[in-house]
Amino acid sequence: MMTEADTCRKYVLPKLYEAGFNDDHGRTVCPCSLRRTASTIILGEMRMKENSLCLSFGKKLSILRNRKGVTQEQLAEASGLSIDFLSLIERGRRAPSFKTLEQLSKALGLSVRDLFDFENEE
Repeated sequence: MMTEADTCRKYVLPKLYEAGFNDDHGRTVCPCSLRRTASTIILGEMRMKENSLCLSFGKKLSILRNRKGVTQEQLAEASGLSIDFLSLIERGRRAPSFKTLEQLSKALGLSVRDLFDFENEE
C-alpha cells in the first residue's frame, strides 16, 4: 500500500515540476516546497471528502433548527454548547461527538436518527 508521501513523490511532484510550478515572482519553486504544496493539495482533497458528511449534517441541523423556530443561541443554551461551536457544526467545519448529538437531538425534541435523515432535507 502506498503512503501519502509515496503517492506525492510518484504522481504529484513530477506533474508540478514539469508544469514549471512557480511562486508569485515567477521563480521555480524548490522541490521541498513542491512536496509541501503537493501534500497540502492531497490532504485538502481528503478533507473535502471527509467534510461532505459534516456539511450535510450541518445543513440538516440548520434546517431542523429553523423549522422549530429556534435561534442558534437558544439551541446552544438548550444543548449546553457554545454558540460558536454550534455555528461551526452548522457550517460543516466541526463534527459533533456522540454526546453532542444526543444533546442536540434532545434539545430539538428529535431522535439522533432524525438528524441524519438527509433524504428529507427541505
